[in-house]
Amino acid sequence: MPGEGYMPEQKHMTREQIFATCRDIIREWGVQHLLMDELARRRGISKKTIYELFGSKEALMESLMADFLQQEEADFRQALQQQGPGLCDQLRFIIDYLIRLGELIPYGELEFLRKKHKPPFRMMMHYADSLLELIHARLQQARSEGQLPESHRPDMALQLLKAQLQHLHQHAGLLRQQYPLQHWSQYLAESFLNSLRQGV
Repeated sequence: MPGEGYMPEQKHMTREQIFATCRDIIREWGVQHLLMDELARRRGISKKTIYELFGSKEALMESLMADFLQQEEADFRQALQQQGPGLCDQLRFIIDYLIRLGELIPYGELEFLRKKHKPPFRMMMHYADSLLELIHARLQQARSEGQLPESHRPDMALQLLKAQLQHLHQHAGLLRQQYPLQHWSQYLAESFLNSLRQGV
């Protein structure tokens, strides 16, 4: 069984150390170069130890993504609570966060996960969708409270936002040559908010 022979504290510490080394490799070379040989070499352990802890590379990738998303969500929720209660402030923050999340996992690496490691890819997409659902819920609440016109259709606004986010993510490298990422974040947020004001 994976992890057999380790004390719980030792197993947890070793897993965290392996995650840290995985993040170093991904940050330096990209997720495509997260190879078990390189991971073992950098960590100073055998590949057998890694397989004893995780069972397979696929399980390692899933655990790594779960650890990443758990920390991301905790940080996001804490930061969201610090935003003002106003609809615009919260929507700006969530949109900006979605764009920064795309920076952490560039389009090419997300495509690599989609083709080679589908479970971590699905976990990432589920998390992104949950953020869009949060926007949708906030829009529904705002409309029910009279902050948005009855003509406003949250589903259409969200579809447009999702398409714009996907375009920005896919072409981030080219767009960054024109303007800093913060410019596109502000542009996308204001474009979305304008669509709300116009009752799109």
